[in-house]
Amino acid sequence: MRTPAHDTPLGRLMTERQLSQSFLAREAGVTQSFVNRVAKGTIESPRRSSMLKVAAYLDVHVDTIYPD
Repeated sequence: MRTPAHDTPLGRLMTERQLSQSFLAREAGVTQSFVNRVAKGTIESPRRSSMLKVAAYLDVHVDTIYPD
């Protein structure tokens, strides 16, 4: 079952690519909780190293999924 994405850059990208939060977290090497908070937009200052892992897995620039 897919975890619903949210109306954030990461959430929209996950929806477009049909990725669940748990799958993305596992493949990117971050926690599902981290992906959830970024996808919801409830994290104020995510660790850049974690954001870079997610961006690398998605093959996008980090600013695409978390613009400053």
